[in-house]
Amino acid sequence: MSPLDPLNGGVRFYDHIVVELLVTSIITMLWSAFIARTIHGRHEHRRMNTFTAELIGLFILFLLWLVGAAVATHTSNPPDVDVMWGNLSSCWAYSTCKILTALLAFAWLGWLLVLALFVMSLLFAIANKAFH
Repeated sequence: MSPLDPLNGGVRFYDHIVVELLVTSIITMLWSAFIARTIHGRHEHRRMNTFTAELIGLFILFLLWLVGAAVATHTSNPPDVDVMWGNLSSCWAYSTCKILTALLAFAWLGWLLVLALFVMSLLFAIANKAFH
């Protein structure tokens, strides 16, 4: 990092929320593949054949994406010792800032996609009277 980089004074740093977002992305991809295989192949699993199980899985993913995006978005004014990213809108001249801004955008897009899937699944389950 450039010594003039406003992120952490130009000192390389490690932020745990990046790992959380990476793990959430991997879990989401695995969950998507499992659900697609279950729906497409019409496979029935003992614990995974109800709308409730699907909604619980989507809700857990929703929470993971929300926490990741919210913590990554958190900025501190005046600067706090625990907040390393700061305000990303003021440092787009640096590649590190561009990467973190893209990561933040994809975190919110992931959250929005999981929210839409959750709402559509919930509405579909309600329309088909799946909660008897």
